[in-house]
Amino acid sequence: MKLKGLAILALAIAAIAAGGSTPARAQQAKASGTTPKQTAAQPKDPLDAKLNLDIKDAPLKAFFDVISEQTKIGFIMPDDDASVRVTMNLRHMKARDAINAILDSKRLTLEKIDERKYRIKPLREDIAITEVTGSGREVTKILKSTGKPSLRIGYRALSILLPNNKLRFVNHGDKVDVLVSFESIMADGRKEKVTSTVLQNVIVLDVERGEKPEDTGIALLELNPVEAEYAALSSYTGRVDLITRAPGDTEMHPMEIASFHRLFKPSKDKPEEKDDSKEEEADKK
Repeated sequence: MKLKGLAILALAIAAIAAGGSTPARAQQAKASGTTPKQTAAQPKDPLDAKLNLDIKDAPLKAFFDVISEQTKIGFIMPDDDASVRVTMNLRHMKARDAINAILDSKRLTLEKIDERKYRIKPLREDIAITEVTGSGREVTKILKSTGKPSLRIGYRALSILLPNNKLRFVNHGDKVDVLVSFESIMADGRKEKVTSTVLQNVIVLDVERGEKPEDTGIALLELNPVEAEYAALSSYTGRVDLITRAPGDTEMHPMEIASFHRLFKPSKDKPEEKDDSKEEEADKK
């Protein structure tokens, strides 16, 4: 029994030396309200992660690079991000709050692609729309930006798929004409490539560009129901192009279908050239 008691005592001493606790210590810890330290749980949403950040007059990309490093979230920058500068000093602030503070001050918005990827986009500006009433009076309305495409009553929003290079200089609020190029069967049965202006003075509600130059983007157009039908038909019939109008240009022009045959065909009204040699011979006689 004496040897058994010594063995139990030796085990208790070894447990204490290894950092364990005796029943007495457990009761003491419970009484004092202390608990062993535990590792902080990671937030389910990466944007809820706490940040430590100190940058001064840095490019927008540098700001989001720091956030990306701490949250493991990827951010796609807007085309003109180099012109946006950021100054911020914070401790233990949620990534979401820090991002929103910058977005609000720089008129930017955040678009979620997936749980670990976001796109930074310029906030849409207000658009001035001029409409002509039944009496012929022009009325200017302002479509206020809400961060989402705004439609006038009676109009439709139609998405047109276009290569990135055709959307590079097309922006939200632009007025554009819609052209379609296709192969037409002429009256004499021959096939010929032609281009037609199917829509004029159309408002661009939004533009989404792909990440790579070879990607396909989307132009969201505001159209009345009849225009929407012709725009959809153009997309399925041939190749669509958007041509941007100058600010304030709202005129509608009658347009002919363009073709190389018409361009190079001699005009029927062109006067015939006189043959002076024949006139000289007639005078001699």
